[in-house]
Amino acid sequence: MKHRRTHAFLIGLLAASFFVGACSDDGAAGGSVDPFADTEPNLGGVPTGPPTLAEGDVPLVDNDSTGTKPDRREQPPDPEIVTPDVQGIEIIFLHDISKPLDVQINEKLPILVKAIDYDSGGPAAGITLSFAIIDATGVGAPGDAELETEAAITDEEGLTNVIFRGNTVGDVLYTVEVTAEDAKPKTIQIRVGNPPTGDLRVTIVYEGAIPIEQIKIQLLEGNISCNVFNPVKPPQLSVAEKTVLSPESKPVFKSLTANKKYTVVASALKSPGGGLAAAGCQDAVYVEPDIENETTLKVFVLALNPAGLYDLNNVFDFTGAIPGQLGDILDELATLFYNPGKFLIDQIKKLVTQYVGGLITDVVFGLFEDKLAELITEWVLNDAPDWIQDFFTIGQDLLQVIAKLELTGQLKISKLMNDYYVQGQINFTGIVLSWKLGCDKNAPDYEQCGKYPFTLTDIDNKDFPLDLLTGNWTGAISNFDHLTIDPHKIALNYGKLILFVLNKVILKQLTGKDSLKDAVASMIGCEGIANALGNLGIDEQDIYDACVGTVSLLVVPLEGFLLGLETDSLVSLKGEATMHDDDSDLVVDRIEPGTWDGQILLEGAAGNPFSGTWEAFRINPAAP
Repeated sequence: MKHRRTHAFLIGLLAASFFVGACSDDGAAGGSVDPFADTEPNLGGVPTGPPTLAEGDVPLVDNDSTGTKPDRREQPPDPEIVTPDVQGIEIIFLHDISKPLDVQINEKLPILVKAIDYDSGGPAAGITLSFAIIDATGVGAPGDAELETEAAITDEEGLTNVIFRGNTVGDVLYTVEVTAEDAKPKTIQIRVGNPPTGDLRVTIVYEGAIPIEQIKIQLLEGNISCNVFNPVKPPQLSVAEKTVLSPESKPVFKSLTANKKYTVVASALKSPGGGLAAAGCQDAVYVEPDIENETTLKVFVLALNPAGLYDLNNVFDFTGAIPGQLGDILDELATLFYNPGKFLIDQIKKLVTQYVGGLITDVVFGLFEDKLAELITEWVLNDAPDWIQDFFTIGQDLLQVIAKLELTGQLKISKLMNDYYVQGQINFTGIVLSWKLGCDKNAPDYEQCGKYPFTLTDIDNKDFPLDLLTGNWTGAISNFDHLTIDPHKIALNYGKLILFVLNKVILKQLTGKDSLKDAVASMIGCEGIANALGNLGIDEQDIYDACVGTVSLLVVPLEGFLLGLETDSLVSLKGEATMHDDDSDLVVDRIEPGTWDGQILLEGAAGNPFSGTWEAFRINPAAP
């Protein structure tokens, strides 16, 4: 009985094993028995043969049609490939749009797009794509980013692009939409960020001899080198700029985009109130983030360019400078007509000296002579009766060749060797004489009243009182705008000069005659004398000729004396002046004030030093 129960247990265990193997998939774990093998165990009534296929199982195919043994498994049919029905235009961004594109402020980003035409099966060439910023979010929203253009046309490959500008506001996320006719709108996101920044302190180093002010410092992009920097035409676009009053200032540029190079330039004006005078440049200045960077900017004095042609005006005071007896006489006359008070006091002193001696005279007159002379001069020249004032006015006009000789001409300057050595040529071409009789001393234009300019084109060359019309000189430029002219000589015929003033101005205004002989004859009245004596039966012409002859005997020796002064008549000059650049182009526009110092050399004798003033104004080469 016990043996029968054990046998039944074993039969049940085998049946359970077969059932589990039959229900498992082919090759599954726990299935070591092939239910479709040729030799299949028949374990006591357990059904044999193929099991029922579950959903998704692949049946075996019987190749020999016997139905007893399958040769291979039957493969399911290929799934049907469905082609989508796409038509029209498709816009494709040539970027990874799974995340926003990144750009920094003040940077640019090209948005690259390709358009495909599914109707033609190729690129969509020549179509217009519209671009627009449709949204902006973030801390800096709405920001100031922009698209350089709102539309673009595709090329033959269907490609185009539009530039996105990050501009100046960061921390903004923008959404850009691209649309086209017959196309579904597409969007892309662009994030504008703030780049790392750093500060830059600029230390100015200036060792020039002239004071400067209004120092303009510009910070430029690093691709601009000092080789192309021109202080006359500074860059119009700069990253930042500051103006400081003196070289001691140390300006700081804050929050600059870091990890890049800059170029620092400066231009400065001459102090006080001058034009462009100094400049400097430093390139390849690297700014590191999160610190205050430092750079040194050396500023140098610039060179003015005086080369060119100028109109020249000169005024000389030769009082006391003419040597010899003529000089003594002319000086006395100049004192009489320009300072009658001093002339009168001097004459009184000479008279008193004869009786009490020069020492006592100087002590006594020294107490009051200057003040008294001023009072007398003021009364004679301004408050005396008109006929007295007219007398002194005519005398001053006659002696203007001594106290106020005005010569005009042209000045030509060119450079020698470098920017600081020059040569010049003075061509004296005219003389300005005055006839002040009849001019109102209180009128605002009194200085210009009664002026008579003469040039070589106005008069015969042989009468013009300049034997040598050209003077050549060399000079140097220092301290930016100071011109020094080396000593040089110019011939000046004083005899001709005095006669010129007498004939062309004084006598012509008084008598209508332009020669000393004709003027004296007119004042004596030779014609009247001839008429009067002619009534007595004497031939009028003989009387007139005799009168004129007598005048000639008086005048000709005087003219000869004056003309004889032309021997060895030279003027030695040296000068200096300040040059001015009125429009900050480093080209001199005018030279003033200028001064002359010199001596007159007459017949081998040197006179006392004299002084003069001069000014020159550039002749515009574009002027007719």
